Amino acid sequence: MRTGFWGLGPPNLHVAIELLFLPRRGLLFWTPFLLLLPVGLLLRRRFFDHRILGIIIVLHIFAMCGTTRDWPAGYVLGPRFLAPALPLMALPCAFGLEKYFNFGAYLAALSIVLTGLGTLINATPPAHFLNPIMDVHIPALLRGEISYNLGQFIGFQGAWGLFPFFVLAAIFLWLLWREAGQACYENFKKV
Repeated sequence: MRTGFWGLGPPNLHVAIELLFLPRRGLLFWTPFLLLLPVGLLLRRRFFDHRILGIIIVLHIFAMCGTTRDWPAGYVLGPRFLAPALPLMALPCAFGLEKYFNFGAYLAALSIVLTGLGTLINATPPAHFLNPIMDVHIPALLRGEISYNLGQFIGFQGAWGLFPFFVLAAIFLWLLWREAGQACYENFKKV
């Protein structure tokens, strides 16, 4: 905290690559759905608002890439210091999803699988692993090791602790699909 401006200095390319792309902390690695961000920002709808939003996001990323020594932010899944910018990234990604639905749905599913695997096994992998998925998560999953969860708390043993979660997730996904399917059908009839 004594160097730079309260621990912030000029952006560091190595830190930017780590925070955005590499498996240890990379935002776009763990959440590839955010690849729709530039698409959403470039759409002409409310272009001025999107330009301001894009500038804020880029400035936040530049600031966090300039952290002098604590950019890994401890044992966390993904880039913790970029979390405040996630709500700002969500709106343009939604516009990108609207434009490229199939590609966006694939990226969303991949994001859910990656972060779901990370939180299912170990949401706080030690920082010395360069690729937590290959070095920590998949080997633990193959051994049957999962994080303590609500299902285990209420009495289910081992991987059966995930049963209540999957039942609830299936119910909510079915409800969402039913509602979204009806809304899409109504919009399609209008065209």
